[in-house]
Amino acid sequence: MKKMKITITLPESLHAWVASHTDIEMAIISAIEVVVAKEALPFEIASVQLRNTVKKMPTDIQFTIQDMIGLAIWTKLQKDDRLALGRVVKANAGSFGIVYLGKNSGNQAVYKRCPISTETSSGSSLCTPHNVTS
Repeated sequence: MKKMKITITLPESLHAWVASHTDIEMAIISAIEVVVAKEALPFEIASVQLRNTVKKMPTDIQFTIQDMIGLAIWTKLQKDDRLALGRVVKANAGSFGIVYLGKNSGNQAVYKRCPISTETSSGSSLCTPHNVTS
């Protein structure tokens, strides 16, 4: 977590809210997270979920994007967003730490986690697909 020092002048209407929390820093962070989550686009949420889930996957399991992000997030995506997400993931599979294997019988792209990947400074992983066997 990145540390920041912020000074806030709260309006009178929030004084009771502040007084009701023992750890005001965590209360403010939680409130910000709620707002950010509401404003995040389903596409962004799906991308983050995919990256987080892939990190926990064994390297020998084949999967689709829908498998990794879950039905709840998948159904929030419009058809155009699903297609766009698929194009972004396929074009940047290495940065997601996965390798594209082909299509399944339902015409969905199938991937597998890279057995060897390297972390970048931004925390994403770069797949080394030449070391991957399908």
